Amino acid sequence: VAWNMDQVWDVPFAVRMSADVTPPYECIYPEVPRTKHVGDSSMRGALTTSAASQQNWFDLIHLHASEVGIPEHRMMEATADEHETLMTQLIEGGRVVRCLWEMVAAENQETLLFLFEATAARFSEDTAWDAVAEVFGMIGRGGGWDRLPRGIHRGVTKTRVRGNLVLFISSRSPFAKLPKLAALAPFPPPPTGREDLVSGDCRPPPGSAEHMMSGWRVLDDDGRTCDEHCSAKGEACSLQSMWATALDSQCSALSQMLARGRSAGGDLACSGCEQGHGGIFAPTVDELGVCRLPSLVAMTCSRPNPLQPSTMVVCPCGT
Repeated sequence: VAWNMDQVWDVPFAVRMSADVTPPYECIYPEVPRTKHVGDSSMRGALTTSAASQQNWFDLIHLHASEVGIPEHRMMEATADEHETLMTQLIEGGRVVRCLWEMVAAENQETLLFLFEATAARFSEDTAWDAVAEVFGMIGRGGGWDRLPRGIHRGVTKTRVRGNLVLFISSRSPFAKLPKLAALAPFPPPPTGREDLVSGDCRPPPGSAEHMMSGWRVLDDDGRTCDEHCSAKGEACSLQSMWATALDSQCSALSQMLARGRSAGGDLACSGCEQGHGGIFAPTVDELGVCRLPSLVAMTCSRPNPLQPSTMVVCPCGT
């Protein structure tokens, strides 16, 4: 079926196509972002996140514009078999990871595989997706169909960490039956929080986050993006180093950096820490000294913090 990419509304197809269309079709999405259908300035009432968050999430999970995907100009010709082959090739060539540090430290252009054990036979009843989505800040979760993160297909969804594609694979996924993954069963339990992925055997090497935060600046949150803030200082914002916040779940490294006065704002420290904040795109510090870390899928240098007014924004600037 050929859809008009300028008019199609994605989610109804994902939910209803297999049940309502004869012969049944699967909608492999999100190769077209929601923002293409409703515009960047406003969203329909059914959506609970900003257009910027929607677009940022799409940029992390689509395949068509990447070196591994089906080119966008061929999207209307793509077949389910072609997509299945692509996913199988990605998994067969991927590397299994357990920890956030393993994701952050990966070489460029790697495909990483994060495996977890399902808690229910039906994807829409599987609370394991709630846990994974909460830790990684995935859009589109709640209950029933909304439990499934946007972009899920046959028990797999994806994001990018420092430019590397990460596939999240449930033990109930048909892809879990591939020999490479079947040999690893049972899969680890889903994380209960970000701390699970940065502690114990997953603890990053000492000083990892502090090293990545070298040169960060704390600046007045005046509505500019970190790209604009850093450019005004003759520097560039490094999204790569912003991933230090993924390793700093208690804001301890950020607090140490602030206390050493590594900013234009003078000596500071975090009086509190909120991780995985969905309304910001870069770390912030409010007037009470509360440090807030963005959701892992929301981090970007190119968007201003829209939903959470703050006193200062922390930008990973560098020369």
